[in-house]
Amino acid sequence: MIATVKHRDAEFHFEIADHEDLIQSSLAHGEFFDADWLEDLQKFIPTNAVILDVGANIGNHSVFFAGVCGASRVVAFELNPKAMSLLRRNISLNRLGSVDLSFLGVGCARDRGTVAPAITDERVHHNLGAMSFARSDDLDGRPVDAIDNMLPHDRVDLIKIDVEGMEADVLAGASKIIERCSPLLYIEVWGDIAIFDCLHMQGYEVVRIHGPNILCRRKANGQDVGTPDDAPIADKLLACARGGAPALAAFFALNAANFETFDAILRERAAESICPALHSKLMTMRWQAAGSPFVEWGVDSVANSEFLDDGLYRNELIRKLLDNGDRRRASAVALAGLDRSPDDAYCLHVKSMTFEEGGLLHEALRCAEMAYERSISERMALAIRVADLLRNTGGDLDRALSLTSGTPAASPLHAWSEAVKASILTTQKDRP
Repeated sequence: MIATVKHRDAEFHFEIADHEDLIQSSLAHGEFFDADWLEDLQKFIPTNAVILDVGANIGNHSVFFAGVCGASRVVAFELNPKAMSLLRRNISLNRLGSVDLSFLGVGCARDRGTVAPAITDERVHHNLGAMSFARSDDLDGRPVDAIDNMLPHDRVDLIKIDVEGMEADVLAGASKIIERCSPLLYIEVWGDIAIFDCLHMQGYEVVRIHGPNILCRRKANGQDVGTPDDAPIADKLLACARGGAPALAAFFALNAANFETFDAILRERAAESICPALHSKLMTMRWQAAGSPFVEWGVDSVANSEFLDDGLYRNELIRKLLDNGDRRRASAVALAGLDRSPDDAYCLHVKSMTFEEGGLLHEALRCAEMAYERSISERMALAIRVADLLRNTGGDLDRALSLTSGTPAASPLHAWSEAVKASILTTQKDRP
């Protein structure tokens, strides 16, 4: 099927192979995919621009850049064979001689090499743009190279990057062009915040956010060039979070030292879609930038905070408070956590330590036993702790010895385990 897209006074044509595909379905209904975002983007694109479309898919953006924005040259990069076939056809249908297809089949990366598909075709059914690639030494791998090597002397005004996780690699391979030309950078970001280290080092700031898409431009003489509209940054960030990109919005809030908005993003439960590793990294950045939010809110606020519904965040916070010697606040967070998750092993462990410090050894043993039964990641340390408490409370010394017997010599816990074992053996000798 050939779909017709009418935009302003012009018509464009696209071959559609899958009506359920994310981009193709939009074109089949007569609209460019992400039309509002592209319209906004056009305001930034200079006349007769040279644009690199990295991850061109079937040509939605390339056609818009060449046919609507009047770019003098659009260089398309695409590795997915199915997408490449439709891309060639769509550029031909629209007779866009300014679109350069000579690099199709070559991907953009940090340096020369090969890649192979990282996911199977079944997982990208109805979404050609979801195909991702990873470095590979396979003989039948697909070639990649740095943009700096492929276009060493070309002028570039805009680099659009949509490469499913390889954004930082693409930027690294275009560092010379970026330094020489200061192009606009239009990037789709899905979770990898390493991209922002690259942007920061190259002097870029974000001037537009649209879902997972960001538009960046270089700061003028190292100064903040500001945003082209008057919408408060907090409103933009919250809209970004609600639109399906909470991790991205949270990062921007941190980048702007807007901690109130960062906290609001997580309070709104938008963080549910953030993967645990990324969530932990964002929270660590939050602590590094401004200290624990609970230090500001006070212990009374801890017990009522929705932050504590997130076990990963809650337990990481307890660890940091303990590292800082703030046992009182760590205990408060652990008790509040147990109100929400009564079987949380780490909170039970902290509660046990609180009882022990207060001289309530039997209560400490009871909590430590419960933590040991429920723990997965810290069972060895909890076993030693239970053994020590059994000795101190007149408990089963044979069981206490067995709990200390499984610590490998190479473990950092070995010295502690051996010390507890020696104390247990001494106690056994002293018992009648």
